[in-house]
Amino acid sequence: MRDKFKVISTDGYNDGYYWDYRIWFAYDEKEYTYMCEGSFSGWIEHAEAIAKGIIDLPEGYRDSRFSSDVEVNKEELIGYVKRLLTSGEDEISLLEDE
Repeated sequence: MRDKFKVISTDGYNDGYYWDYRIWFAYDEKEYTYMCEGSFSGWIEHAEAIAKGIIDLPEGYRDSRFSSDVEVNKEELIGYVKRLLTSGEDEISLLEDE
């Protein structure tokens, strides 16, 4: 039996103050985007979301010296997809219930 989950790509940054990253993945042969952004100061409000399809990072300057590897938690992302599909929406916030 083949795995229903596959990471397509990851990208983003975390410079110690601000972060914005994406995890693009496929689950059950459909594509999804996990998004996380914010700042430690609160200047940019922390936001996490899951969406159907591929949603790119916003255009902008990114200093590659500060780029960090994006960690992928397969079980967590699959759980987010199940929440998304239950909602009937194309995108949901993952922080609303917390």
